[in-house]
Formats: sequence, structure tokens, C-alpha cells
Amino acid sequence: MSTSSAYVNYTISISQNWQSIDGNYSNVTVSVCFFRTNSGYTTYGSGNCYCRINGTTYSATVSSSQKITSSGITLFSKTLDIYHNTDGSKFLEVSAWISIDAPLSSNEQGFGEWLSTIPRASSISSIEGNTFGSPVTVNINRASSSFTHTIIYERPDGNQFTIGMSIKTSFTFTPDLSDSNYVPNATSASAKIVLNTYSDDSYIGTASSSFTLYVPSSIVPTINSVSLSEAVSGIYAQFGRYVHGKSKISGSISADGTYSSTIKSYSISINGASYTSNSFTTDFLTTKGSNSCIVKVTDSRNRTATKTVSFNVTEYSNPVINSFSVSRCNADGTDNDEGNCAKCDVSATISSVDNKNTKSFKIMYKKISETSWNTFVLNSSDYFLNTTQIIQNIDTELEYNFKVVATDYFSLAEYSHNLSTAYTLMDFNMSGKGMAIGKVSTQNAFEVNMDMKVTGNLTVNNKTIFDMVYPVGSIYMSVNSTNPETIFGGEWVAWGQGRVPICVDNLDSNFDTVEKTGGSLSHRHEWRIGMHWWFGATCGENMANGTGAYRFSDGQYDGWTKELSEISLPVNAGAYNNSSTTTAAPYGKFSNGDTKDASTLPPYITCYMWKRTA
Repeated sequence: MSTSSAYVNYTISISQNWQSIDGNYSNVTVSVCFFRTNSGYTTYGSGNCYCRINGTTYSATVSSSQKITSSGITLFSKTLDIYHNTDGSKFLEVSAWISIDAPLSSNEQGFGEWLSTIPRASSISSIEGNTFGSPVTVNINRASSSFTHTIIYERPDGNQFTIGMSIKTSFTFTPDLSDSNYVPNATSASAKIVLNTYSDDSYIGTASSSFTLYVPSSIVPTINSVSLSEAVSGIYAQFGRYVHGKSKISGSISADGTYSSTIKSYSISINGASYTSNSFTTDFLTTKGSNSCIVKVTDSRNRTATKTVSFNVTEYSNPVINSFSVSRCNADGTDNDEGNCAKCDVSATISSVDNKNTKSFKIMYKKISETSWNTFVLNSSDYFLNTTQIIQNIDTELEYNFKVVATDYFSLAEYSHNLSTAYTLMDFNMSGKGMAIGKVSTQNAFEVNMDMKVTGNLTVNNKTIFDMVYPVGSIYMSVNSTNPETIFGGEWVAWGQGRVPICVDNLDSNFDTVEKTGGSLSHRHEWRIGMHWWFGATCGENMANGTGAYRFSDGQYDGWTKELSEISLPVNAGAYNNSSTTTAAPYGKFSNGDTKDASTLPPYITCYMWKRTA
């Protein structure tokens, strides 16, 4: 650096002696040396040499005995501690100048340089592992090989715990599985590692890093129990099982969340229905055989657990009377329509329900004129009955009511049959007001208990049965094309082809007369004006004469029904008829479009219909 003398210059030097890692400073020596650029001359005098170091000015006294020669002389030197920045770095700036009475002086001149960075707090290079209950490794980027570290684990709830001391470059620990308790409503949470760096016992600094910890996938809600029981009183005591169509199931679910989660919802599938509560009662069981109750619970972490419970439903059907007949017979069972015994042939079935069902079969009978029944209990050793029973002492001159009854635990089935009197070709009632053919007269009426064949006309009140059922004007419907003349006689004509009958309605002029016809298959007309299509939904009259109702699907008349003669087009399109095509600028062609059938038929089914005319 230059001075006021062309032959005198000076240098400033910085020497870094040593560093204190604990103190975060460097010990340096700053020196200022003056020298002449030529030989054989000397410069000396009294005054001061100044030096500004790291912003502080220092000085050294210069005496005349200190000669400045070409060999050079140090006029200022100072050793001091320079403190670094918190990150361990430091840029040191120095400057110097002189003022002596030689005379010799200079301006303040200087320079700066980076001191060696002092190692500071270590950093966390990575965290490996992310699950509660599983190992997590903290890897350290150590700032100095002499550093040690204290590692602190901050749980998701914010509490901190020291988990390692005097750690060098890595440390492995296991977050307690129970820490999942601090994450009850999610499957993950944020935790933190705090790293404190020490040099020997001196604290250097702190670094930290957040990371995510997950609740293990194995942590799901627990279904403690699925309890199913009979909901219909008495069935379990009788059968000890579920019965098809008769049982209902009462269910109760016990479930808990794990590690502080709670049960959010239930989904139960059973008997073809779904339930969303932890208790339920089904409808009557509809599927026999093997069945399942599938339970799914969801907790506050949206984790699920499923459990399936199987149960069996025993087949059941109501009692059935397969067949029942009653006829008169002799005491030994020989058929005799004049016998004084009744032969009852019975076939009936009761479901066994694994031989747990109750069963009884009985025949009940009484004279028609009486109200109380006689009961004959049949053998019930099996659930299927096929037997013939002879009932004695059946009066030949009286009619009887018979019925067979099959009864089980749930219900009964019965079938009735009347037994006529004993056969006699003709009998007169003792009242003198009744007679019977083929049986004994039992009431004041004409009774017939024989097959009857009539070859001539049967007339009632001067009318044949045919005229009573199908008088002239009647309608006959059939899926057979045969003219009913060949079946009943009379004269018939085909009627109503292609039309749906509607009842006469005097309040509606469309339907106020019998055999009035009307209606047609609907069709529509289309026009195009520019880019718009116009549809006439119903055409009641000829389009050319300007009458008839039209419904437009576009433009200003959308949704309205108007007479054609009432419609004003956006542009005068001129006279309109079926064959004309005129220009309606700027809308383009206005022309009669296609006539299209538009089906408005209701669901229908066809048959043959005839009307009797004579």
C-alpha cells in the first residue's frame, strides 16, 4: 500500500493462529510492515501507526529509532480474538495508515478475508422409519468429529422426551405403539426430532426436523362379539333353532376402537336387509339353510373390521291337507251310498322342523242342523298322514259336515267336505213342501243329488239359459277365432276390430252414445325455419285450409297450441299450403315437412270380439 513518499510502501497481514469451537472465535494476529523500495536510504521519525481491526481502531507509537529501510520493519502488531457469526463464518476486515514527522503519512487503506469457518450445530440429514411401534433411525450430519449430541423426541401431543445422549452420527429408537393414542381420529400425525449439539460439555446449537408417524395398519377396531338370538317368544324354547318364515333374529354388536379411536358407524347385512345400529331385529327369516350375518364397523380413523357369523335356518312350511274325501260305506269300509258309516280318506303333511314341531290330526263332524262338533283324533306318530278312517253311526236320513284339521306349533290347516244323505231315487219331505232325487229330502226345496243330462232347452222364467247369459247385444270375447254361433247358437258378428272399448259417459260428448267411434293414430307435421324445426303435434283438419291445432316446439309459440290461421311468423312467409315452399328471409325455407306417425298407444293385448245380433 502506498504512502506520501514515492519510495515507502507498507503491507498488512492477517495470521489465523487458532480457533475456539466452544467459544466460536478465532485468535488472529494483524501486523503492519513498512519498507523502502530502493536501497541505501533510510526513513525515520516520530508519530503513530494506526490499524482498524474488525471495526475497532488501534495504534502503535513510532520512534525515530525505528528505521524504515529496504529490509522492512513492523511498526504495528496486535493479537486478539475475533468472534464468528452464529453459523461459524467470519469475514475479517482490516485497514492501516501512518503519520510521522519524517514527514511520512498515508491514507487509510485495507482489505478483508474469510477466516476458517468454525463448526457449529450439527444437522439432521435424514429420519428413516415412520410407524408407531417400529424402529426409527435419526441420521446426523455432524459438523465436527468431536461433537456429540442429545436427541429429543417430540410426540404428536407436543410433549418432549430425551431418547439419546452422547450420540455421534446416528441413533435408532422405537416410538411407543401407545403413542397411537394421540392420533384417535387419523392414521398419521406429525412428530419432531430435536438435535442438541455439544463440544465436550459445551452447548453448540440446536437443529430440528419434523416427520410423519403412521398408526400401523394392523391397528383396526375390534369386534368383541356378535350376539344373535331368537326374537319371537317361545320358538327357541320349543325348537332350539331358527325356523324358516317364523323366526326373527335379535342382534347385538359389541365393538371398540383401539388406541383411543371410537366406533363411528356400523353396517350389518343379514336376511337380505341392512342395519346401521349396533342392535337390530330382523323381519321373518326368508332363506332356509345356511345363512350369514356380516358385520362391518368403522372407527374414527376410518379403519374397518369385519366379522361374519353363520347360522342355520330350519325348513318349515304351514300344515297342508293334501286330499280329503268322505263317502258313505258299510261298517267294514265297503262303499255303499246307502250305508250308515262314513269313510274318510285323509292325506296331510306337517313340517317336522328336525322332529321338534308339535303335530295333531283330527276329523271333526256334525249334523248340518247342529252346531257342536264331534272329534275323532287320528294317529300322529309321524308328520305325514295318509289314512282311511271309518266313522260309525252316521244317520242315513241326515246330511253331515266333515272337516279334517292338521295342527302344528304355529298354525293349522283344515279342509271341509259335506256328506249327503243315503241314496234313494226319490224322497218326499214329511212337511209336504220338499222333494229330493238321489237323496233323502231334508228341506223344503227341490234337491237333486244325481248327475243330470238335458237334451232339450232348459227354460227358466220363459228364458233359456243361453238367453239369460248372452242376450242380444252381448259382447263375447275369446282368444279362439271360432264364431260363437257354432257354440251357443244365435247370430253373431265380429265387433270392435282395432279399437279399445270405452264405457258410455253421458257427461262427455265424445263418449255419450253407444257404439260411437272416433280417434285415430296420431301424427305430426314438421317445418324448418332457418336452423329451427317446428313440430305440429296434433293435426285435427287438413293443413291446407288453415284449420287444426298445432303445438310448436321452438320459437315464440313453444308450449302453446294455436290454430294455424292465428300464427304470425317472424317474417311474412306468404300463403301456405301442402305443396308450397316459400322463402322467409332471413330464416331460409319455410316448408311442409314430413308427416310422421307418433305412437300414443297404451299397453294393449288383442283378442277376438263378437256381438250377438239375434
